[in-house]
Amino acid sequence: MLLVAFAVAFFEQGAFYAQAQSHLGLFLVSAVLLQPAAVRIIKPDRPFVLLLALLAAWALVDGALNHQPSRGLSYLFLLLGFVALYELGASLSGLAGRLLEYGLVGLVAVVAGSGMVGVALHNSWGFSSDQLWRASSVVTYPNALAALCAMFALLSLAELCRTPDSVFFAVAAVILLAGLAETLSRAGLIGLAVGLTLLFVRSGVVVAFRSCRAPLMGSTVAITSAYPSMLASEDLRTALMAGGFVVGCFIGAGLPRFRVQLRIGVEVLVGLALVSAIAVGAGSALHRLTSSRATFHSPERLHANLAAWETLSAHPWFGAGPGLRGLDLSFAGGGIGRYRYAHNEYLQILAELGLVGAVLLIAAVGCLVRRLQFRRYASADSAREATASISSADETSSVHVVSRVGVVAALCALVVHAGFDFLLHFPVIPLLAAVLIGAITPTVTDPEATEFDNTRLLDFKEKEAAL
Repeated sequence: MLLVAFAVAFFEQGAFYAQAQSHLGLFLVSAVLLQPAAVRIIKPDRPFVLLLALLAAWALVDGALNHQPSRGLSYLFLLLGFVALYELGASLSGLAGRLLEYGLVGLVAVVAGSGMVGVALHNSWGFSSDQLWRASSVVTYPNALAALCAMFALLSLAELCRTPDSVFFAVAAVILLAGLAETLSRAGLIGLAVGLTLLFVRSGVVVAFRSCRAPLMGSTVAITSAYPSMLASEDLRTALMAGGFVVGCFIGAGLPRFRVQLRIGVEVLVGLALVSAIAVGAGSALHRLTSSRATFHSPERLHANLAAWETLSAHPWFGAGPGLRGLDLSFAGGGIGRYRYAHNEYLQILAELGLVGAVLLIAAVGCLVRRLQFRRYASADSAREATASISSADETSSVHVVSRVGVVAALCALVVHAGFDFLLHFPVIPLLAAVLIGAITPTVTDPEATEFDNTRLLDFKEKEAAL
């Protein structure tokens, strides 16, 4: 039911509009009713949930203070969905957890593929701007697609560090990385770079390089073949793009299975082919793409953020109320500019809920981070497993069904990207983050379970050694 809910949200523009949000909510409520015991709030989660409840209450109060009480309902429903999916994600283990992970990665890969189709055919799944075609997919917003691709590409690469022979995650990584590149989202690429850095540091540079080089090379082939089709002035080159995509997937999944000599030969051959393609045909296309997108100059984004700051300056403590319909900026030379959203979710929240709302949100995030630093175990045997897990240098070998380091890298990419775009206005993105966070925060069903934090685990290890 969760997979159906997210599929509906994806294909209804990320649940951006109210009607799609009602459809998403209906399926999420159905999922909760199918497993009602899973959403009980355990003791370690209570501070975090309490702060989110206070934030939702503040949104309602702030809306009433600004004579728009109904606008706070969007925060209320989103935070309720976040808590419910967090608890549901924490309750899924074993086969159910793996099914959810495979299903979500597959769904996002399909969404990325629809964006690539939009670029190949220049249809409504693509986005035309500045004489370029960018992948926007069924979500219809390139930057939102970029955030989804970056998150699940990092999750797929982290899973490859645990299971290097997985064809599914290798192909998914190629599709997601290529889809991200075809969005031409600068913030998406920055978020991916931050997540990759964390992944390489936590997994080990050698392990991560061995596991990720084939998908990275395959996605590079797919991206290079797509560049000519991304230029609005060029004829469609669908066959070239399709061929590059197939070859890229084959390289991403098949290269690790070759013998060492053959693998090196293929890598050299692919490298020469890419250099030749750039020098002969794709070089001019690449130059036109980079000259348009490889820059931090974005006046529209800057003005929207300044408008949010101006709104915050006028209402520092309480904000202008949730669900702002527009942000106004007074220009020095006269005139007023109006912008729908700030291209920075943190500024947007400050402008809407003021410093009071920001403090509550920061406190809730702090409690959640603290919650992720310890786990609950039902027995001494589980405690021994926890001790081994904590003392292990390789975090990718964790007992979690979903890769812990992959989820953390994905969340870091999202946090960075949210500083450049209004991503949280697409409910599917924060709700996906809630499921992933829950997946790396396992709970127990035994009511007599004992809690172990890191200090108690060390004490247990010392007592076991003494015995």
